[in-house]
Amino acid sequence: MHKMKKCKKCDAEFVTESQLRIHFGLSHKDKVLMELKPTAIKPVVNIWSGETVTWDPFVIPKRKVKSGSTCMNCKRPAFIIDNGRPICYGYWATWGCYYSKQMIDDDRKWYRQPCRNRNNYIAKPLSNKEKSKLIKQVALMERSCWISMFWTPLEELEKWHDDKLRIEYRMLERVESSQC
Repeated sequence: MHKMKKCKKCDAEFVTESQLRIHFGLSHKDKVLMELKPTAIKPVVNIWSGETVTWDPFVIPKRKVKSGSTCMNCKRPAFIIDNGRPICYGYWATWGCYYSKQMIDDDRKWYRQPCRNRNNYIAKPLSNKEKSKLIKQVALMERSCWISMFWTPLEELEKWHDDKLRIEYRMLERVESSQC
């Protein structure tokens, strides 16, 4: 928050230095100022839920999956909260809710076997070098396509599944090609 300036003579408040200079040039001969503290968030009642909101609406809190959370799509145990909604591992890894973490890991471990759970994708896992290279490419492409508010942090990209990184890379390639 900006520090507000307040005139002791007329109780006028100013955000910028130029507003302050204009005020003193027109109204007062001397500069008598005091600093104001940023105002605290006042409790507000949410009209839809009826709960009292006492937090800053512009701060996004970190959310964790509770032990009894279920996926919003398939009602199986949730793995992660994505945009405020609990989802399972298969949905998060972009495979779909049908696939469990064990099924995905088995397919990636035994990617040469013909009896995989899912056969219509490249099952070979990325090496550490390939994964770090793909993360850097995705980060660079995001910075060229999106505004900074929508960039995915590098720590989050490092947690992503290989398939999710590949899909994000292909999607960003399409976005870049359509913008040119």
